[in-house]
Amino acid sequence: MLKPVLLALSTLTTLAVAQSPLVTLTGGTNQGNAGGGLYFDLQVNTTVTINQISVRTGSATTTPTTGTSVMEVWLGPSTYVGNVTNPTLWTLVTTGTGTVGPSVVAPMVLTTPIALGPGNYGVALRSLTTASGGNVAWGFGYTNGAGNNTPLICGATPGSCLNSIFTNSELTLRAGAAQNAFLTGGIFTPRIFNGEIHYTLGGTPIAVAAWEGIGRGCYDRSRATYEFWPSGAFVDFGTVTAGGSGISSMLMAFQGDRYLITPGTNAVQTPVSANLALGDDVNQVITLDPASPTIGYLGTTGLTLTAVVSMCSNGFINFDGTTGAAVAVSPANFLNNAAMYGNWKDFDPSVAGTTHYEYDGTLGAHIFTWNGVNDWNIAASPNTFQILCYDNLNVEYRWGAMSQLGGGAWPVVMGHSPGGGVRDDGGWDLSARMGGPTGTGFFSGNVDNAPLALSMTGRPLLGSSPSLVTSSMEPGQNAGFLFIGFVGTPSGASLAGFGIPECLGYVNFFASSSLFWVGSPTASQSFPIANNPAFNGVNFFAQSAAINSTFNNAFGLGVNVSNGVRARLGSL
Repeated sequence: MLKPVLLALSTLTTLAVAQSPLVTLTGGTNQGNAGGGLYFDLQVNTTVTINQISVRTGSATTTPTTGTSVMEVWLGPSTYVGNVTNPTLWTLVTTGTGTVGPSVVAPMVLTTPIALGPGNYGVALRSLTTASGGNVAWGFGYTNGAGNNTPLICGATPGSCLNSIFTNSELTLRAGAAQNAFLTGGIFTPRIFNGEIHYTLGGTPIAVAAWEGIGRGCYDRSRATYEFWPSGAFVDFGTVTAGGSGISSMLMAFQGDRYLITPGTNAVQTPVSANLALGDDVNQVITLDPASPTIGYLGTTGLTLTAVVSMCSNGFINFDGTTGAAVAVSPANFLNNAAMYGNWKDFDPSVAGTTHYEYDGTLGAHIFTWNGVNDWNIAASPNTFQILCYDNLNVEYRWGAMSQLGGGAWPVVMGHSPGGGVRDDGGWDLSARMGGPTGTGFFSGNVDNAPLALSMTGRPLLGSSPSLVTSSMEPGQNAGFLFIGFVGTPSGASLAGFGIPECLGYVNFFASSSLFWVGSPTASQSFPIANNPAFNGVNFFAQSAAINSTFNNAFGLGVNVSNGVRARLGSL
């Protein structure tokens, strides 16, 4: 009878052994700058104590002669997504030391091991530019996200690339992103952490105070409509090599002061005009045939009719002046220069492809075509794109094959902007907003209106008193409610049934307390937190609602609501 007992004890012992380490990738071919950041989300299923994080170094790292290098480990919100340009959301929890060299997996032993209880954690790693013992500066090596998933989703959702999720019974790591400057500046995504997480089971979990905004407030309006892709690898319109939305055309139906934007499957019309032979970074002024109708566009002063258009080799037409052809592709430049319509990327028609303008009387449309033009400095990278400006003031974009080559040096901005400093609403996933290739679409904005916003003035540390601040109220708004509760809906629940269309609830209004506030243009509510260890790790949600909104008449008052705040109390 002893054998079964020993077998049972052996089984229990086996079950108690951690599956450490959790290994990701090891052969990354990309790298960041010395002192940069590398980010991923970590799901912890049972309490573990992490004692070592091994990381791949970049090929530019040199072999030190003495001493060890240092890596910082920071924790913050439950995800790094949307939170890596605000250092106040994060806290340094430990450092690791190890010996680095070019393109090696360097074990970084944590000076203070960290125990994490079950939950989701955003993790930020920093390679220090100042090293101990006379050592050299170093940077992370990592792998670009890849796979056959829809490229945009792969870039925006941690772990959704086919090479970016790693899991065992205790941990799941979802990668990832990188920055050349820690918690500031441009974000490169998807970037996959290369290395290993070493840990043991158990420990006393640390409680890191953290908060993050979730979702976005309603009635977010901008007279511009755009989508920004950090590189062509994420473009999901037209014929693309991986994923794709199934949308090959987008109609912007003129409504007087805005557009109804709907998806379609129209193919690019083969141009019949002579090649304009636009060179690299060239704007060409085109005077329309006097016998053809003028083109209408929404500029800084509303609808304007013109017989003169500037066509840029980089995939756009512009009005009200000219956006420099060599200006960096960015949302800021898209919104602050001349009125622009197009799929703006650094194309180079001087290497491959043709460019065309013609008027098609049968369609009743002025047609601008970039036919098989290359990305700048990338061989065999054709892009085919077309803009049709109809006599009825509608505008249509059509895509053919679009290059997905290149990286962060080939960003793309697609949409329309009246220019002149129009409000930036942060951009949208336009294919999702239109509802896919058979969706009903959406209306673009005809005013600039920032949504109601809720934030915290500091991390919710035990014994502190951060404030919950409501801002960006509409003119005439100076009162509302602040809801705080322990039950929330991070993905948002529709409030259309309460007469507040477009708005989402991120806190359960029926399971929360509320405070009435008065103030404008901001309202601040102190949130004192007792210095009681029993509150370590407690989560709560918050959301604001302001009255006197001009966008609806809910409850006879008019109401709009903010984004949500999700927070975790902690002593660290």
